[in-house]
Amino acid sequence: MIRGIVVGALALLMGAIALAADIDDTRLLAAATDPASWLTYGRDYGNQRFSPLSGIDASNVTRLAPRWIYQSGVSATFQATPIVADGVMYVSLPFNDVVAVDARTGREQWRYRHQRRRPPGAVAGQQLALAAQQPGPVARRAGPGRQPALQADEL
Repeated sequence: MIRGIVVGALALLMGAIALAADIDDTRLLAAATDPASWLTYGRDYGNQRFSPLSGIDASNVTRLAPRWIYQSGVSATFQATPIVADGVMYVSLPFNDVVAVDARTGREQWRYRHQRRRPPGAVAGQQLALAAQQPGPVARRAGPGRQPALQADEL
């Protein structure tokens, strides 16, 4: 029974990952023309951190209200820009954890929990740098020490 549930959950997860389009050099070079995604730290290689979306402007900004709020459960400082690709927001959490959140609903799709060798807070300045590549590395640690990578096809 439990094995069937686990196998079913894994099949659903793998199906969701398979639906995402590959993020290769061609897609990264054309990121400026994809208003629905935020594929790199500065959105595109121009690194302007500017969204071309026009649905919010001076006439309606005062009517904005949150659609969803994501609670990570981590009480620490976030220091990385989320990556958004194909409706999924990849967030690098403190202590080298990573979550994938449905950008429309805020529902967590999966979470990677890094197995720490030291207690939280023992090493400062350790963060994950997200790289939007599928299949291939989704996240790689930036800074000194080991360089683990999460593979999209293994999550």
